[in-house]
Amino acid sequence: MSTLREDAKELLDKVPEDNLPAAIDALEQLASDTLSEGWQVWSEMGDEAVEGTWEDASERHDEYLYRGSRP
Repeated sequence: MSTLREDAKELLDKVPEDNLPAAIDALEQLASDTLSEGWQVWSEMGDEAVEGTWEDASERHDEYLYRGSRP
């Protein structure tokens, strides 16, 4: 499975050199917009966190988030 970086490099390698600056500008704008949208969602979540139910959440943080484990 390829990474996003590898996919992006492969696509940019196909762009004619004269169009490369415009393609890079478009990708940078997309990354900036995506980052801004992510922070907007984060700020809308609020700051009133409810205490969790996992006793060892700090030790198993990644497992809970990325492997779909449930208490």
